[in-house]
Amino acid sequence: MKNVYAEIRENYKVDGETERYATLFNSKEEVVDEMDVEIFEEKFNKPVDEVKYPIITFDFAGSSDGWLFEAGDDKEHILNIASDYFEKK
Repeated sequence: MKNVYAEIRENYKVDGETERYATLFNSKEEVVDEMDVEIFEEKFNKPVDEVKYPIITFDFAGSSDGWLFEAGDDKEHILNIASDYFEKK
């Protein structure tokens, strides 16, 4: 997941330049430190305790939903979603 995340960061605007974000979380503790658990679970429709870490999330500022990719998800699928979701640099 770290390599996929690095590739996405290298090729796309993911730091809010277009109000869209990609975030890598390596553990539940990182999620709890960064966001409200209830908001995470509502936004990504999955309990924090059931997620297979590490994860990558795609999210739009102010949106009530987003994309959640877990350890073991297909790299090409993640990159295809990224190409549709984010603007190229």
